[in-house]
Amino acid sequence: IGEIRHFRGRYLQDWGDDPRLDTWRFDAAAAGSGALGDLGAHVIDLARFLVGEISTVSALVQTFLPGREVDDAIEAAVAFENGAVGTIEATRFALGRRNAFQWEINGSKGSLAFDMENLNELHVFRADGDRARGFKKVLVSEADHPFWEFWWPPGHIIGYEHGVVHA
Repeated sequence: IGEIRHFRGRYLQDWGDDPRLDTWRFDAAAAGSGALGDLGAHVIDLARFLVGEISTVSALVQTFLPGREVDDAIEAAVAFENGAVGTIEATRFALGRRNAFQWEINGSKGSLAFDMENLNELHVFRADGDRARGFKKVLVSEADHPFWEFWWPPGHIIGYEHGVVHA
């Protein structure tokens, strides 16, 4: 996709807004942090893997429920050592988002986008002169995929465990 210019990553879940929940994830001594360490760490790790080291960060953290010991949400603007810029977001308060680990990378020659809630799909855009056509949805469960022999027939979803094994 050429020189990487932008990274947008977010990990959104919706289970944290119940004040009756009593889980170690909300205990600062046990968890260390909240959404940042639990969900944001995955986005940060992926950003570093796909784009490179982060050089600067400007961020906000928010705790929505009174008495909660850890952060419920994190929003960050980042700059990478290679000159790319990005955003990182993590929360357990995004109602309707069950496990939305989503990212997009924009480069000088194209873009890639992925959403873990649609594990079979990678969205690809190549800047070849026809911007009107938008992203192409690539299904990773087609017969010409290199791991085809280990997956279900075309169009069937793969599971999280398949993704981990193949990674």
